[in-house]
Order: sequence, then structure tokens, then C-alpha cells
Amino acid sequence: MEFRDKMEKISKMSLKNLKRLSEAEITTIIDDMLENVATADRAIRYDLIYPTLHKMISSGVLSDKEFSRVFRICLDDDYLFNGLGQAGTDTVFIRAFSALMLFTLLNDNIAKQRLSVPEVDNAFERILHYAEKEADTRGFVEGKGWAFAIAHAADMLQCLVQTPFITAEKFPQILRAVKICLFKEGPYIDGEIDRMATVAKLMMERGFPTDALEGWMLSLAEGVEEMMAEEGASYRHFRINANVSNFLRSLYFQFKKDGDRLKLRVSIFEIIKKFL
Repeated sequence: MEFRDKMEKISKMSLKNLKRLSEAEITTIIDDMLENVATADRAIRYDLIYPTLHKMISSGVLSDKEFSRVFRICLDDDYLFNGLGQAGTDTVFIRAFSALMLFTLLNDNIAKQRLSVPEVDNAFERILHYAEKEADTRGFVEGKGWAFAIAHAADMLQCLVQTPFITAEKFPQILRAVKICLFKEGPYIDGEIDRMATVAKLMMERGFPTDALEGWMLSLAEGVEEMMAEEGASYRHFRINANVSNFLRSLYFQFKKDGDRLKLRVSIFEIIKKFL
């Protein structure tokens, strides 16, 4: 039976029937899906594999052992780091899908805490490395669907911020990764900026000091100013200037929407004026 046919059959299985599968059967199904995430066929990646894996994770079909195994696979060099540093190649679909799966697993873990502290610590280091080194900033790829590597990197960073094991002392490392993403040329036109801004907003909800975030935002503006001094009005400067200013606007309005952090909103607005 062709993989697509098998996936269509599995994707239509009820939750009740999925839960009747043995652990060996679940492992076989998952391994088959993970072996096929390299496909450039959008329908297989996002219409069949991801919804099925998402259902299996969120509904508790996976045992703790299988949950951790899938987590480790998605983090390894053949998945999240496959072709890392390349841009414009189909390896981005493997990395981005792995990032999407890790987001799903980490998001599930926030409430259920199925992963150990060492597993989360390892993920923290590898996800930051991934976010910093991912070179493919494409969103939608014509004929192949979503790459979305940077968007999924931001999703993973959001989960790390919300993970109980990860304290505010580690947040500057996450902000460093966000800054590196903003200083990639992009362009970010598919919601990536809003997802990155949400990372910073979630940090504040977990007690990150206001003055620390303000200092970091000023470093963004200073970085853009330094680039202008070195390169002049280059195309690269234009792109990164847009990334940073759009990030600050998104963060400002995320706080404003909740009627929250008036002092911080004033600070953000003052920084935004540097880009007007």
C-alpha cells in the first residue's frame, strides 16, 4: 500500500481505535510518518502527517516512553538540524516540520510535564542553536507549501518561555535568539514577527524585569543604527530596519490589546519613534 493511502486510512481512524493500537503498532506508524516528512508534497506533510501526529500527541495516545522518543528524534541532526545553515533547499521542510512537532510536544508538556529536566535542558540548547543558525527565512513556497522555519522557531521559543523548568534567568538567551532572527534579512511577511513579539510578551507574564526588556529593545535600535553607520541605506539595512520596527509595533499592540504595561508601552513607543 502506498504511503499516502496508508496515511489517509490512519488519519480517518477514530480516537477510540487509535487508543486500541499496541505500542509497537504506534511506533511503526510514527516511524513511517517521520521517514516521510522530507517530502516536498504539502498535502502529505500538513494535511495527513501533522494532523495525525498532533491528534496522537494531544489525546494521550503516546506512552511517556514514546513521547520522549519522538521528542528526541525531532531534535536530532537528521531532523531539526538537517541541512541547517542552508537556504533555498528542500531540507527546510524537514527542519520546519521537526520544529512544528517539537512545538506540539513542548506545548503538551507545559501542562502535563512528561519530559524530564535533562530532556528540557537539552532541548533548550538545541532549539536556541537552531533559531540562531536557521538561514531559510521563506514562508510560503510556491508549489510546495509552507516552509515557515522561522515561524516555527518562534513557536518553540514561546513554549520554552512557558515551560516551568525554564526560569527567567535563561530568558536573555532566548532574547538573543530572537534578536538574531530579527537581524536576518527576511523578509518576514507571514506572521513571523508577531510570533517573535509574543515570545517577549510571555516573558513579561513570567516575571522578566521590565528594565531588562527595555535594555534589550534599545539594543535592537542601536544595532540598526550601527548597521546604517557602517553600510548606509543598503538593502540589508532596509530589511532589518523593517523587521525590528515591525517587531516593536507588534509588541506594543499586544500589550495595548490587553490594556497592560502602560509604562513599558510608553518605552516601546519612544523606541519606535527612532524608526519613523
